[in-house]
Amino acid sequence: MTPDHLLTVERVAREHHDLVAALLYRYLSELGASTDYPYLHLYWQEAGRTPYLFRVGDNVAGFALVRNIERGLHEIAEFWVEPRYRRRGAGRAAALALFQAHPGEWSVASYPGNVGAELFWRNATAGFRPHIAPSHDRGASVYRFRSPADAGNTLLPESASPSAER
Repeated sequence: MTPDHLLTVERVAREHHDLVAALLYRYLSELGASTDYPYLHLYWQEAGRTPYLFRVGDNVAGFALVRNIERGLHEIAEFWVEPRYRRRGAGRAAALALFQAHPGEWSVASYPGNVGAELFWRNATAGFRPHIAPSHDRGASVYRFRSPADAGNTLLPESASPSAER
């Protein structure tokens, strides 16, 4: 990515639910998983659940669904980067922004059999200590680590008007 196309990560306002739903559909389809996702609406209704959009310039570059499993333990429930932004640093930058915005314990997992995601999460979480080697839960690699409170904790802005481009 060039400096004029830096990635931004922003919380998603309720009125942009349909954009996240469309991205979620693409993500689940790419995985070959069921596209039925009954929890999406909860990200705007329940405390401890936060939807995010990633942008490069004015273009939507991906999304994440983050939730607090218990006090101080965060999980990336879903994470997807638009194919044209992969292997260009967008995913790693987005993940690091999320870890900084939510200091504390983290758990991230790769979809079972998704070798690319497993490699991505291994690399994206390697700099955090303590870093617990992945466990395997139902075929998924699960990474546990701690994001320190002094890691540049930033509150991410809520999206104002997402680009129509997907």
